Amino acid sequence: MSSKTNRCRICNENLREKILPEFSGSYEGLTIKFSNLPCLTCNDINHPKKYIHLEFGSMLIDKIFSNNKKPIAKNSLFSTKML
Repeated sequence: MSSKTNRCRICNENLREKILPEFSGSYEGLTIKFSNLPCLTCNDINHPKKYIHLEFGSMLIDKIFSNNKKPIAKNSLFSTKML
C-alpha cells in the first residue's frame, strides 16, 4: 500500500488496523455474519473504514451471488442488476 492509501480521505490521519466487533445482517432468509473482520481506520469512528484485503469486497459479492441469492439490500452498492 502506498502512503497515500494509508491515510484517511477525510482527515488525512494515518490509518491503523482494527478488528471490528461482530455484526450481521439478513434479507429474505439470507444472513451474513462477520466476526474478527480486520479493517483500517483513523481515530474518528464516524469516518469511513477500508478493507485490509483489497479483494475482500469483490470476493464477498462473488460468494453471495454464486448461490443465486438476492442481494442483502436493494438500494446499496450491491446492485440488483448483478442477479
